[in-house]
Order: sequence, then C-alpha cells, then structure tokens
Amino acid sequence: MIPLFQPDMPTADELVPYLRQMDHDKWYTNFGPRLASFEELLAQQFNVNRSKIVTLTSATAGLTVALRLSLSKLRKTGSPFRQNFTCLLPAWTFVASAQAVLEAGGQPIFCDVDPVSGALTPSLVEEYLQNSNNPHPDIIMPVAPFGAEIDVRLWDEFSEEKSIPVVVDAAASFCSLTPGNSPAVVSLHATKIFGVGEGGFVVTKDIALAKRIREYTTFGFCGRRVAGVQGGNYKLSEYHAAVGLAQFDRFLTIKSKNLKSRERYVKALSEIPNVRLLKGEAGKYATTFNVIVENLLAKDVVRNLKNAGIDAGIWWEDILPQNPLFNSLSRNNISMFPVSASLYTQVLGVPFSPFLSEFDIKKVAIKLKHISESGS
Repeated sequence: MIPLFQPDMPTADELVPYLRQMDHDKWYTNFGPRLASFEELLAQQFNVNRSKIVTLTSATAGLTVALRLSLSKLRKTGSPFRQNFTCLLPAWTFVASAQAVLEAGGQPIFCDVDPVSGALTPSLVEEYLQNSNNPHPDIIMPVAPFGAEIDVRLWDEFSEEKSIPVVVDAAASFCSLTPGNSPAVVSLHATKIFGVGEGGFVVTKDIALAKRIREYTTFGFCGRRVAGVQGGNYKLSEYHAAVGLAQFDRFLTIKSKNLKSRERYVKALSEIPNVRLLKGEAGKYATTFNVIVENLLAKDVVRNLKNAGIDAGIWWEDILPQNPLFNSLSRNNISMFPVSASLYTQVLGVPFSPFLSEFDIKKVAIKLKHISESGS
C-alpha cells in the first residue's frame, strides 16, 4: 500500500546533540535555553521580534487561548473571559477550528468559502454581514486551507473597519503566513511541514496581546510566581524545542524535497480530466496534496484508490455545519453553503511525502486517470 502520509522528522542522531545539552544543564521545561533559541528562530522565520511569538502545547490550544484573550481585556482579578460568544468560521474547515471555539466558551456560526481558494475572505464576510438574517459574529476565524498563503494584514484592516476581532487559523501555513496584529496560530504537529511531534505557536505584532497569551500559558504568572490573571499550563517543553532546533537544522532540505515531490505530482496530474487543484496547491510547502474530482464523489475515489493499493483520504471529513455539536445556534444544513458542500464531497488527499518515488506518483496518477475516465 502506498501510504497517504509519512512524517519528515529528525533522526535520533540529529536529536542527540540537543538531548546531550539537556543532560548537561538538567533543564527540561519551563522556558529553558532550547525553547529560547527555538522561539528566536521562529521569530526570524516570520521577521518579527521574539516577544511576538508564543509557543504552546498545540495549535488547538493556541486558537482557544487567542479567542479568549482577543475578546476580552484582562482584569486584575476574576475571570476575564466572555462566554457564549459567536465565532464566524468558514463552512469548510477542519474540526479543530470549531472545537477551539467550543473550548473557548463560544458557538460557531458559518459562512461559505471562495470557490477558487476554498478560504473565507473579507469580501465574503462583508456580504455575510450585510444580510440582517445572519447571526452577528463577535469574532471571526479565517482558515488557510492546507497551508495556503494568508496575509493577516488584510484581516487587520477588515477587523479595524468592522470593529470585530479576528483570530487566524494558519495551522499548516508555516511557510506562507504574513503576520499582522491579529493573532495567527500555526501548528507544529508531526503532520505539518515543520513538525516537532506536538505543539504550536501564536504570532502577533500586538506585543500586549502576545504578553497576555504568554501569561495565560503559564498559570497566569505575571513576572513572578503569583497568578495575576486566569491561566493554565500550556508550555512547550525543552524536548519539543530540541526537536524544533533539529528541524531548523534540516529545514532547507525538507523544503527542497517537498517541492520536488509536489512538482512531480503537478506534472503527472496535468492531463487528467475532471481533476483539478485548489489555488496555490502546485507551489506551496505543505505535507498534503489535495485534488478536486469533478462529476465524482471523493469517497468513491478514495475507495477505488485503496482497492488498488493506494492509500487516500478525506482530511476534512467532518461536515461541520450539519454536525449537532457545532450548529446549535442556526441548525444549518450543508446545502446552505453550496461551495463548501461541493468541497466536502469532492476534495480528497492522495499519497504525499518526500519519500514517495516517481514511480509511486505515476502509479497514483494512472489510477486517478482510469477512475476519472471510467467514472468509477
């Protein structure tokens, strides 16, 4: 079976120098030297000061914290967080986006996405807001699908104009995110282009917000070991930071291999009828490769590929607007969001990793062509 996905993580030998550093200084968590170095490299990646980067245990935790703190200003005592807020999400997204809203104390509401990019855009939200029948959002969470490019500064302008805060889910956009004042959250999960196993970080040019997020991630400590605000334990360990440092050592190679595999796929799929790509799929750095099958159902294509020894899958399988967990406010039906409905049923992930051979990619393309031409 050709695997759907294989992580590209550091080897044991590549990790050893950083593990030996920990053996030497006996510092394993709580903002040690590995984490300081790792956050400095993250800051360089996004051309910001380290004070504008906050690492956490996961991107989902980052979204939850960013939602809470973007909605409320911290008070000296008591809970600063607004409950029962509404968050506008793209109707086509991964379940983690909606779960973060629930975890933060809110309820998701949905807006359809752009048919070319699959993303929520300021113009789509503008149109949504003009309809008085739609529930008004207290906050907006755009999502960059599968590592797509996203410029947070455009959302900053929209947020300021509409007086609605924005939190950006850029989980897979490590290589394609332009930061702004609105917090953007990036995943460091092993399934991403830059993985440390588990983890994530928030990047924001709003230094005051970054400071509040940092305080929240460490029990609400404000400069000393006394809680001044509500918080929890969301710190990234020195072990995860060590993996991150080893990843930076090899990141140029990771990107080069990733792009080479992507170019091979684009060439192999270029002449297959009824198969197309999302905007930017051909040239981005990401660990998934998604295709849109027209006049076919993705689930049927996945089944036929698996029967041929080719693993495939639908990464965003949970149809959020019709999941009772997430539609308590509006009781949405997916038919209310025609673009998203199409993407849920027509987008599938094919095997992709830097370890795939050119022969494997050609095998996938040949089978896809057969399925497309035969209709089954």
